[in-house]
Amino acid sequence: AWLIQWLADNLGYDVTSIVALPYDWRLSPDKMESRDGFLTLMRKKIEAAVESNGLPGIMVAHSMGNAVFRYFLEWLRVQMQHEAYARYAQQAEHAIATAAVSSHHRGPFWRGRAIYRNIVGGRENNTHTAEEDEIFVDFTRAFEPDATEKSKSNHQNKENRMEDDDETNSAGSTRKYPKLWELAKMEGDSQWIDWLGKHVWTYVGLAAPLLGAPGPLRSVLSGENMGLPFTDEEARILELSFGSTSSVNPIPTKMGF
Repeated sequence: AWLIQWLADNLGYDVTSIVALPYDWRLSPDKMESRDGFLTLMRKKIEAAVESNGLPGIMVAHSMGNAVFRYFLEWLRVQMQHEAYARYAQQAEHAIATAAVSSHHRGPFWRGRAIYRNIVGGRENNTHTAEEDEIFVDFTRAFEPDATEKSKSNHQNKENRMEDDDETNSAGSTRKYPKLWELAKMEGDSQWIDWLGKHVWTYVGLAAPLLGAPGPLRSVLSGENMGLPFTDEEARILELSFGSTSSVNPIPTKMGF
């Protein structure tokens, strides 16, 4: 509250130019997203504020909010990769389906075709030739699911059931179109950088526990009631139940740099 008051008194900010992003500090960021859609809502609020004011914003985070914001940035990057892949996969399946119906109607001019055409010949015009159509068909087939690779992937997944799903997905080994996933990661990263440039002018971290903080660790080991009306032992039990506790524990400087 003091920060908002200071911004209003000294820099002229008001309700039209300050966007609050409160969160449940007990939960880890991934749980906030799965339970409340917090990260998705945060993205929409930032985009709406920038659209309304016409200028990128200044992100100010305090204490644990810095860890939440850093998590949001990484989440947004992966989210944009997934969004790019979903578009590629939809366009690929539509192109494959329409190519089977008619040799003259190929569906929408999808981005992957343009990328491939630039790679093989650097063509910049939109004139359709028999050679280009043949290239397009070959390109479409190249991104169809490979039965052999899919079989190997399924067999490997059965042998490694304990492997983290996010890791296999990020590697593209369990995706229907692994090659399109590689393209989607590049496009997603590019869109992520563009998004940051458009929406975040600068970032100010106040009391940022970028290497963790001793308080949460002390609370877990011996308990700390922070002045609240219960014992340190009761506080310790509560701290151990919070998903956010481990996210702000101290980390070695070797990991932080």
